[in-house]
Amino acid sequence: MIDLQYVRRVQDYLAEASTFQEDAKILAQLIQNSVRQNGQIWVAGNGGSASMSNHFATDLTLVKTISIRCHALTANSSSITALGNDFEFSKIFSIQLERFGRAEDLLVAISSSGNSNNIIQALELANTIGMKSFSVLGFGGGEARQKSNHSFVLNSRKGDYGPTEDIHSMFLHATREVLEIDFKE
Repeated sequence: MIDLQYVRRVQDYLAEASTFQEDAKILAQLIQNSVRQNGQIWVAGNGGSASMSNHFATDLTLVKTISIRCHALTANSSSITALGNDFEFSKIFSIQLERFGRAEDLLVAISSSGNSNNIIQALELANTIGMKSFSVLGFGGGEARQKSNHSFVLNSRKGDYGPTEDIHSMFLHATREVLEIDFKE
C-alpha cells in the first residue's frame, strides 16, 4: 500500500518550490555556457546524493542537443577510498577538482543538508580556481548555499531525506529536459 502521507509531503514541498522551473533553466544555461567554453561538468554528493550525482552525470552525457563532458566525482570508488585514506574524507572531491578542474568547468553539488564538509570544500576550491558552481540543496540550504554561485534550495524539514531526494531527482531530470528542448550547440 502506498504511504499517502509521504506522497503528500513530496507534493507539499514541490508546491512550495516556487523557483523550481527558473532554477532548472539557470542550471541548464550554466551547463551550456561551460560547454561553449570547452569546459566540463563535475557532479558531487554523499549517500543518496552520490547516487544522484552518478545518475545526473550519465543523463548529461546522453543529452542529444549538445555534447556534454560530465564526470561524477563519486563514480570512482578506488579514488574516493584512496583519497579518504591518504588525506581525509572531507577532501575527496576538492582534491579531484584541484587536479582536473578548470575555470571553464561547472561544479554541481547535491546535498540534502548543505553542510557536508566534502561538499563545502569542493565549493570553496571551485571558487578559488574561478569555476562556477550550482548546488541542489535541501533543509534550507546550509553552508553550501553561501558557497555556491547559484542554487536550488528546497526548504524541507531537517532529516526529511526521502522527499528531499525525490524532489532533487525531479529537479535534475527537469534540467536535462530543458537542455534537450531549449538548447542547441
